Amino acid sequence: MKSISFAIMAASWCLAAVSAQAQAPNLINYQGRLTMGGTAVSATFPMTFSIYATLTGGSALWIETQNVPVTNGNFEVLLGKETTGGIPSSVIAAAGERYLGIKVGSDPEMAPRFRLASVMFALRAGEADGVTDGAITTFDLANNAVTSVKIADGSVGSADVADGAIGSADIADEAINSAKIADGAVNSGDITDGTLTNTDVSASATIAGTKITPNFGSQNIVTTGNVGIGTTSPSAKLHIGGIAGTDGILFPDGTLLTTGDRRGDITAVRAGAGLAGGGESGEVTLSIANLGVGTAQLTDNAVIVQKILPNLVSSIDGVVNDGGDIDLVAGANITLTSDDAANTITIAASNGGGGGNGDITSVTAGTGLTGGGPSGDVTLSIANLGVGTAQLADNAVTAQKVSPNLVSSIDGVSNDGGNIDLVAGANITITPNDAANSITFDVIGGNGTVPLPFSGAAAAPSSADAVWKITNTGITGDAGGFFVTNPNNVGAAVFGLTEATNGYAGLFNVDNGDNVLAALRASTNGAGSDAANFEVDNLSNYAAALKATTNSNSGYAGYFEGRVQVVGTLSKSAGSFKIDHPLDPANKYLSHSFVESPDMMNLYNGNVTLDANGEAVVALPQWFEALNKDFRYQLTCIGGFAPVYVAEEIQNNRFKIAGGKPGLKISWQVTGIRQDQYANAHRIPVEEEKPAIERGFYLHPELYGQPEEKNLQWARNPDGMRRLKNDGQRLKQK
Repeated sequence: MKSISFAIMAASWCLAAVSAQAQAPNLINYQGRLTMGGTAVSATFPMTFSIYATLTGGSALWIETQNVPVTNGNFEVLLGKETTGGIPSSVIAAAGERYLGIKVGSDPEMAPRFRLASVMFALRAGEADGVTDGAITTFDLANNAVTSVKIADGSVGSADVADGAIGSADIADEAINSAKIADGAVNSGDITDGTLTNTDVSASATIAGTKITPNFGSQNIVTTGNVGIGTTSPSAKLHIGGIAGTDGILFPDGTLLTTGDRRGDITAVRAGAGLAGGGESGEVTLSIANLGVGTAQLTDNAVIVQKILPNLVSSIDGVVNDGGDIDLVAGANITLTSDDAANTITIAASNGGGGGNGDITSVTAGTGLTGGGPSGDVTLSIANLGVGTAQLADNAVTAQKVSPNLVSSIDGVSNDGGNIDLVAGANITITPNDAANSITFDVIGGNGTVPLPFSGAAAAPSSADAVWKITNTGITGDAGGFFVTNPNNVGAAVFGLTEATNGYAGLFNVDNGDNVLAALRASTNGAGSDAANFEVDNLSNYAAALKATTNSNSGYAGYFEGRVQVVGTLSKSAGSFKIDHPLDPANKYLSHSFVESPDMMNLYNGNVTLDANGEAVVALPQWFEALNKDFRYQLTCIGGFAPVYVAEEIQNNRFKIAGGKPGLKISWQVTGIRQDQYANAHRIPVEEEKPAIERGFYLHPELYGQPEEKNLQWARNPDGMRRLKNDGQRLKQK
């Protein structure tokens, strides 16, 4: 237990200026002794000092924390040195006792509090409370002792200042504003020549002409209002009064400009031919009158094509309109019919232009044709069934000209006439089915082969059978093998696709529960290629790209040998590492569970040895603060005890330990919460409501006495799970 005994050395309070030569500092000097369990200690401790108005309870009037060196239990401290201006005078301004509370490190404040007594300057300061009005005279005040802050606003009147007593040096810049000067109190003799500039006069100020002598130098007068010369009521920005035509502006060369000089010799502006406007006074405007531009006003070739509206014709088929109309001339056997109302010109051929007067008098349809006639426009067409064998040239009908249900060749064998016969080779049976439009090939024992590539279609006799089924009745070997021998091939050795709602693109099952082989095995020898790739294209579907399930207590739903990377969030019900037992690797395993946290927490630790000052700085990786936030600390002494603490928290990827003994070994641990971009975008919710579709279902229904149909997968895909269950039972029966 820590205990402190204090010896008060000096307490000095700056309440007022006692004399011109001495002023009390706002500091209190204290000495004390610190023990822990009755033993004096030597270290630097953070101590918090508080001043109260009560012995117990209440709120602190002032608080300050210092790192105080302690040597053999003894220490000395100046209270107020860490506070700007020291301890505020307001802390003891009111009457009553004051008590000092002391707190060491994170320990509770010690009890009882220490009573403060007035000493030294404080005794002299107490006399200030007994000074009566008028007791202090001019002779009691030092020169410059009374500053502006000592004088209350508005307390000094004109009668309190002797005439001529205040000089320019006694007044601070901008200390006197217009409100402090009585109207008419300042005259020309009170202003030094050249001291009044534009910035000294308000923009809205009005200076009467009588206030300015005839020669007021080169100063400018700037105002947002109107300026009058020769008038006291200007009505414009610059208003010059006087007699019109006589008074004006006199220039340096002696030229006088008056209002009469504005007038010229022009007394009126009239609108001539083609124009409108004009006038005899003020500002006049002339414009081109409507219809003011006629033929006489246009020069030859002034109107070009771009100046003509689109409904005016400038040329037809390359013939330019040089003037007047463009005439259309009808040639032989041509008639022109103009319709101005319809804006059309009809061009037609008359007799002799190709119809009615030719040498052909009749057209008769020959073999294979239909149509014809003795007059008018006649048409010939190929008659239905008009093309026979005689009309077809040899090889005129290609495979593209034949309907799909006619066979021209099979696997390079051309149909020269009649049927193409299929001949069954060794171990092959051929079964044609004309109703089903299919031909079935079967292998009779032995090792039959089918030429590749092969593509076909068939229907399974029942839901319990497969379109293609391979059974290995031998003890060893594979029922089916699929290999990609081209290492550069991007295709798959096995490709499955289903369009059925409840079907499977592939179903693999091991009936022998004791078999150590896998229902599906994928491997690759290619550099950078995948042995297996599973995808779900429907992003809104609950289905998984790969789902593996086992009912075996000793088997695995998934078994990975080698490195595994998950790009995304990994969720699990439990986790551990499992290795061969270090002490008995041949007969035992050793497992440890993961350390879990509701946060994305990282943990760091290490050991450090304190320096001669009992301190140490722990350097962390350069990326530490970029990755982590919300730090937590733990310190443990090794080989001894000391009140070590974190003197400086993590900043610039390092933190400082203090309060220990030189050479003491400290074990430290720091944790942080991830703040990288991925973590910020994918925070893991600690608690969350199940979606409506998953409510009433469980991740592990068997642990809650529920049937397997309450498994979460049945909520997401009930039809698929029902089909999977039935298929599993069917496969076990085979």
